[in-house]
Amino acid sequence: MTEHADSETRTTTARRRFQDVWPQIQARLISLRQAGRWTEALVLCTEAATLWPDRPEPFFHAARIHLNQDRCDAAADALEEAFVNGLSSTSHLRTRARIHDRSGNEPGFVADAETLHASGEPVPAASLRRVAEYHRDAGDLDRAAGFADIALATKPGLGLARLKTDIAFERAGFRDLDRVTETLVTAPDAVPEIAVAILHLHRQVGGMSGTVARLSAFAAERWPDSTVPAWLRSVIEGGGTDGPIAPLPAGASYQDHRARTGEVFERATRKRASIPASLIGTFSDQTAGHPLRRPPVADDPDRDVIVSPRGDNGRVAIVFTGLADVAMVPLEVTDTFFAILGTTVIYLKDFHRLLYCNGIKSLAGDFSASVAALDALTRSLGDFDHLTVMGTSAGGQGALNYGLDLGAERILCFSPPTNTTADFMENAGDTRAKTVVRRLNLLAPAPLLDVRSRFAACPPRGPVDIVFGAENRIDRAHAENLRGLPNVHLHPITGLEAHGSILETIARDALTDVLRGDMSGLGRPPRAQIASGA
Repeated sequence: MTEHADSETRTTTARRRFQDVWPQIQARLISLRQAGRWTEALVLCTEAATLWPDRPEPFFHAARIHLNQDRCDAAADALEEAFVNGLSSTSHLRTRARIHDRSGNEPGFVADAETLHASGEPVPAASLRRVAEYHRDAGDLDRAAGFADIALATKPGLGLARLKTDIAFERAGFRDLDRVTETLVTAPDAVPEIAVAILHLHRQVGGMSGTVARLSAFAAERWPDSTVPAWLRSVIEGGGTDGPIAPLPAGASYQDHRARTGEVFERATRKRASIPASLIGTFSDQTAGHPLRRPPVADDPDRDVIVSPRGDNGRVAIVFTGLADVAMVPLEVTDTFFAILGTTVIYLKDFHRLLYCNGIKSLAGDFSASVAALDALTRSLGDFDHLTVMGTSAGGQGALNYGLDLGAERILCFSPPTNTTADFMENAGDTRAKTVVRRLNLLAPAPLLDVRSRFAACPPRGPVDIVFGAENRIDRAHAENLRGLPNVHLHPITGLEAHGSILETIARDALTDVLRGDMSGLGRPPRAQIASGA
């Protein structure tokens, strides 16, 4: 009895002493951590843990210090000691989630975030978004949709609205998109950003539609105090706040064409941060001294096939545009260079948003039929002795696939994807346009997703020139995927981190030469700085 009483007395004394002393120790620990004096802080934690081995506080502080130094295993061990000694479940879960986050253990982070949410504890919207994205990547779309809804309700915003929209479209198998759109915007808990997210997604996976055009009127009625309705209306009507640029009459002078192209280019620099305004001057300097050997085209957003007037050099080019329906720059800009050369051009847009794997919408219903239709269209334009197939960005995969089957004399691509299978994209760390890639792997013919395998089985007829930024990790991975194949030539642009390799080619006064087949100009210094996000 005496020993037991003595033990209780010592415990009570230790507890009282801890309560008296710990505030000063904790203040000292915080000061040391803020000063980055990690070793001294850990020594102090160890001394405190020796004096009070049954208290959670010393171990909890040790866990946070280890975490600050990226020693995740040591942090986890100290945290578990703190939990055994009475650390609250909430503090345990929140800190363990941070450890999982720092160590790259995404399943562990997600599990802890879900447990916190289930217990009624507040979880940041950013963490809820990661939970939703994790379940989407794992294929559990119902669970992903639930957490996307919770995240959006926690902190409404465009990013979360786009995630919710992406998941909804994927749950529908990317079919019956108009029905999904109606469901999203009429839901009782819909937010204005949903309308903007739908517009973005329709552009990526299905082009415009009557349902999307009705979004502005619906949004104006439902959210009259939001700026979203006016923005939607300006985008849907075309031309943005400036209004559409009027087409030129037949017989307009080349000077008029140049002036109109300059206006189109200037607007593009204001709408897309990736196109520097200084590039307009570079473009003007390069083209001003060269006569146009045919009238240039004017873009039409409603047409997926645009054929230029016939040129006089006996050559024809087929240009596969990217997801924004441009060749990284407006079609009028690209076509000015072709017009200087006298090349006849067929411009294509991927209204299916499947990287042309399922055909060109207005030509035919699938890939093979579209190849035949393009061949017939090219022949209908007259006799040509050379076919170049060109693609930019996402359009590059279309150029590679169609160029092979059309037997093109040359294929020219600027920063193309060369393998869009889910495994390759994940291994390459390519997370661009995730929804497009998911839809592509679901709906497109699988052989067309892996260009290397197609080229290895049937080498292209002529040279294949791949232009890309040497410092762009993702574009380089796609280009290197074709290295070593017959007739494939890689042209990394030294110093370029941006995706917009055609912009850099213009900046180096090299596009005319590159279109001719002379790649040497890519080594010139640029006259305009291209943004890294281009």
